[in-house]
Amino acid sequence: MECCEPYCETYLFADDAKLFRHIVSLNYNCLLQKGIYWNYQQWLLKLNISKCNTVSFGKFRFRHVDKSYMYNISQNNHITSLNRKESFKDLGVAIDERLTFRDHIIYT
Repeated sequence: MECCEPYCETYLFADDAKLFRHIVSLNYNCLLQKGIYWNYQQWLLKLNISKCNTVSFGKFRFRHVDKSYMYNISQNNHITSLNRKESFKDLGVAIDERLTFRDHIIYT
C-alpha cells in the first residue's frame, strides 16, 4: 500500500493489516512506529488492541536482533504498548520468529 510508504510497508487482507519494516538501526524503529500511528489516524481504525502484536523475524544466529524497542498505539488518549510474540497464527498457518514453521508442523 503506497499510503504509508515513507514509514513502512502494509499488507491488507480482509480486515487484517500487517505493517513491516526491515530494521537496521534505531531510526528504522522510529519509522515503523510512525507508520503505526499514521495508519491508525489516517484510516480512523478502531483497533482490537489485544490482537495487535509485534514479531521480529529473522535467523538470530547470524545477526543480532534488538527486541528491546517497544511499539505502541495511542487510542482514546491512552497509550498501549504492543505485545511482543515469538510466534502467532495467521490465516491458519503458525509462524515463528525464526521462520521454521515448527509450531505449525507440531500443532496441525
